[in-house]
Amino acid sequence: MRSISLLVILLFVLQGCSGQNAVILESGNYISYYEDSSYYELIYQDSIIKIHFPKRHMFPSQEAEYRLYKKNDSLFELTNIKFQNEGFPSSEEAFMLTFKNKNLLVQSESSFKIENTEQPFYRKSYIDSLTDSDLMFSIHGSLKKRKELTDEDDKIFKNAKRSQVKLWKGKKAYDKYGAIGLFGVIEIKSK
Repeated sequence: MRSISLLVILLFVLQGCSGQNAVILESGNYISYYEDSSYYELIYQDSIIKIHFPKRHMFPSQEAEYRLYKKNDSLFELTNIKFQNEGFPSSEEAFMLTFKNKNLLVQSESSFKIENTEQPFYRKSYIDSLTDSDLMFSIHGSLKKRKELTDEDDKIFKNAKRSQVKLWKGKKAYDKYGAIGLFGVIEIKSK
């Protein structure tokens, strides 16, 4: 009887230790910054990550797929299984190949990063909830969504000659504003 009690206690302790702190990467769309331009999106589903860069100017569309192999509860290995572009190589191709044979480190249910990089990826629905899927406005240091702009803010826009206006995009927007800057930020300051 005593050995059964010890076994039950041991199983309870082991179950609590193994599964309670595990972070699960949910299927869905994730976004991050891309150099000095806008964000890009990747899709995670069924142990596959897909990255797609749409056609831009004279550059063709490109896509890459990576399979995730679980190493432990929060670390996965990325292995390239498919790469396709419609023409000559570009900077996107070089960027996508940087994922090959890297580890993905899950940080929370809504974010992860590629090991040995500082580039974060956030669940798009999480960023959408912060920004309404739109760029943000920083007016004299106060961050606002487009729908939160007031008549006073409108006056500041109309008097642009007396203000300094700057558009932050890509890594620079992320470095300055964090995850909320992934869609971009229009910064307005008095001169």
